[in-house]
Amino acid sequence: LKIKYFRLLFQWNDAVQPTSNSPINFNFYDELASCIPNGVEVIVVMAGLPSWLNDRSTWINDNPRITFVERWVKPVLNRY
Repeated sequence: LKIKYFRLLFQWNDAVQPTSNSPINFNFYDELASCIPNGVEVIVVMAGLPSWLNDRSTWINDNPRITFVERWVKPVLNRY
């Protein structure tokens, strides 16, 4: 198919992290990453929020944006 780019959605939701104290379940994304052929560049789109983020007490420094970066973006970047 000569595909050069592939867009992959990393959806942060309750299935990935059901509580603020639970570890992130990367199993689904690990399996997807293992299927990407050599030479294909991946464009990662990071989105979504688990339901526990509706509780302000789970936010870092009372800021949902910082929480998104610290609890989702950085762990994904460090893993992949």
